[in-house]
Amino acid sequence: MQVLVLTHNILSEEPLQRKLQSLNHEVLCSSKMLELLQQAIDSNFACYFYQVVILSENLTNKEVLDLLPRLEKANSVVMRKVHSMPDLPEKEMLENHGI
Repeated sequence: MQVLVLTHNILSEEPLQRKLQSLNHEVLCSSKMLELLQQAIDSNFACYFYQVVILSENLTNKEVLDLLPRLEKANSVVMRKVHSMPDLPEKEMLENHGI
């Protein structure tokens, strides 16, 4: 499986990357792809190569909501990495947006 991790800090994703790679998944952690998607530059084509897109916990909820319309075009599974379980309103908001 190919996994894309969108993050502001690729070093903070190293433990997750190692765990996924130990399960034989191809993993790309990228801050540049995040920037391109945020600037609405046509980088959606690159997302089509990934079956799973993980949005790092270092992205704000606003950034996540802004990215979702662009990521939906890729038909990838979109997941949100979090430090702790979100409270009920935040969990409902994420679920309503397909995360």
